[in-house]
Amino acid sequence: MTIANDTERASLIEAGKRLAAVLKALRAKVAPGVSAEELDDLAERLIRDGGDDPCFLGYTPEGAGRSYPATLCVSINDEVVHGIPNESAKTLKEGDIVGLDLGLRHAGVVVDAAITVPVGTVDEVSKKLMRATEAALAAGIAAAVPGNHMGDVSHAIQEEIERAGFTVVRELGGHGVGDLVHEEPFIPNFGRPGKGELLTEGMVLALEPIASAGKAAVVLAPDGYTYRTKDGSRSAHFEHTILLEKGGARIITAAGAFIFQTMANKNPKEEKTYVMIKPDGVKKGLIGEVIKRFEQRDLKIVALEMFQPSFEEVDNHYPKDAAWIRRLGEKTLVTYEKYQFDAMADFGTTVPEEIGPEIRKWLVDYMLSAPLVKMVVEGTHAVDMVRKICGPTMPYQADMGTIRGDFSNDSPAVANAEKRAVANILHASETPEEAAHEIDHWFGGKKIQSYKRHGD
Repeated sequence: MTIANDTERASLIEAGKRLAAVLKALRAKVAPGVSAEELDDLAERLIRDGGDDPCFLGYTPEGAGRSYPATLCVSINDEVVHGIPNESAKTLKEGDIVGLDLGLRHAGVVVDAAITVPVGTVDEVSKKLMRATEAALAAGIAAAVPGNHMGDVSHAIQEEIERAGFTVVRELGGHGVGDLVHEEPFIPNFGRPGKGELLTEGMVLALEPIASAGKAAVVLAPDGYTYRTKDGSRSAHFEHTILLEKGGARIITAAGAFIFQTMANKNPKEEKTYVMIKPDGVKKGLIGEVIKRFEQRDLKIVALEMFQPSFEEVDNHYPKDAAWIRRLGEKTLVTYEKYQFDAMADFGTTVPEEIGPEIRKWLVDYMLSAPLVKMVVEGTHAVDMVRKICGPTMPYQADMGTIRGDFSNDSPAVANAEKRAVANILHASETPEEAAHEIDHWFGGKKIQSYKRHGD
């Protein structure tokens, strides 16, 4: 689908909000002892109660021998996608991971999204697999900008999954959506930057990273729909419907549709950007890993310095205005909701304006707990390329900048709830204007000196 007018756009956004609400309810329902059929019944009831239609039920994909018999796809552990919830007994057990894939039609518009959810307490590999797959979805969304190519999206997804030590399931992928459940183009989860179809404004896509903890091979079950990993390893699956707009990709099936503004600067001039890393020794070789990724993309490190900031420097780095504090509190509440943590128990409130100052204090204290590394990176599209490498992150100033925990989607809220420190925090400027401001702030107007590795 390509959005042609404001009416279609409004219908698409409303459809996405409705689907997000149903998935939120399904996530909350997941628990040991719950059956896949119960989840399917809940999904259908919530969709129909909203006046919409489930678009998987009765749908016959190209090449299928029969129509799909349920509203929801429920895929447990080694089931990769399209698990049928209502033809055989399937009950969730402690330690399982379960993929929930759902689509609905609202006002004639189809939206599609999926999540993978832990059932009770799961093992560390499964946690890492889910985090990596969700991060791959975010990386693909970051690359989905008009003017890029499909290969940029596919490569971003592939790189995130493989860097985490997992395998891309290559036989399955994303697709166009909007008028129908499955439309052109097919979106592989692997590819080469700069290759494939040109992305244009108005395109509606369903990005769908699918990763395996083992090998990539999958087999189709006798039911004609359920794909399983051939080696029996676990698989994770996340999906969002997105709309390509001038400023980036709008995530339609998020709780509130919002623009993912990344990779949007198409000015090919050479530019500098600012990066700051807080390595605490948990992840060895982090600095070298970051530099290696920059250099692989022909980005040059022109300055690098380890330093211990003062309280004043860090305190002045993070804004204190009410709007930023509120956004910080809102992000924290989103994280708590996502991981089903109790914000009231931790903060004594669920008001963003009251939570924001607590998180800001946490950030300042944490950034003072060990030396930081600051660097200036130079190259074509340096701001956008560095942001892509750093990944999707927390707002730093107004709608600019980043904070990220250990190359994952973790936040201070998650770290605190798991009673651990965020291993590393990586910050990168989001705009050329912010980069200029931060370089001046942190390097104090000093002349930027050339940086070379020992032995170069």
